[in-house]
Amino acid sequence: MRRALARDPAARSAVTAAARAALGPRARVTATVAGGVTAESPGRRVDLSADALADRALERLGVRAETLWEPS
Repeated sequence: MRRALARDPAARSAVTAAARAALGPRARVTATVAGGVTAESPGRRVDLSADALADRALERLGVRAETLWEPS
């Protein structure tokens, strides 16, 4: 995911569009070094970096995330 967000123009456009959808068309969007973007508008900020997106995905899995490392 990190590589796609850093190098793939379609992925970069998708997270940029998501940031603008969340904060509005005037949001200041900045690409992150590791892939993805952060965006800011007055009083609001959204982090759509690769690390933040991965952290949110693992949080949503909760205890089920432990099964990702169990032997099959």
